[in-house]
Order: sequence, then C-alpha cells, then structure tokens
Amino acid sequence: MSNEIPKPKDLVNTIYHASVLSGLTVGYSMIGKKFIKFDVGDPSRDYETIFKLVIPVTIAVVTRDWLVSQGFLPNDIMNK
Repeated sequence: MSNEIPKPKDLVNTIYHASVLSGLTVGYSMIGKKFIKFDVGDPSRDYETIFKLVIPVTIAVVTRDWLVSQGFLPNDIMNK
C-alpha cells in the first residue's frame, strides 16, 4: 500500500462515480420493487438479501460503463 496523498482530481472523480453508481443502484432497486416485485430487502439482516443486492449493483456498473463509453457521462469530471 502506498502512502501517497491522493490528488484532488482522483478524489473528486471517485466521489463522482460512486454517487453515479449509488443513484443507479437505488433506481434499479426501486424499479425492481415496483414493476417486477423484486425486493432487495435489508442486507444487514441475512446473507440472502446480500446476494439479492448484487443484481442491481451489477446492472448499475454495466449501465455506468455503457454511459461512459457512449459519451453520455464523462469519465473524468476534472481533467486537470
């Protein structure tokens, strides 16, 4: 592990992509609950719901990668 201090650009980009993934995950969880009756539940209670959470997170990562590759989302919001 390195002891280097992260650059502000890297911190901002990490926070940006984390917020995009969080928003997409919540959105897909809400869509699953409303339209296909797929409830993620409370992941802190048992292991079954932890594995259920993998589905919306995976879809969110794939969606984010696709949006970046198509140019809808920037890969880096701070280019300096």
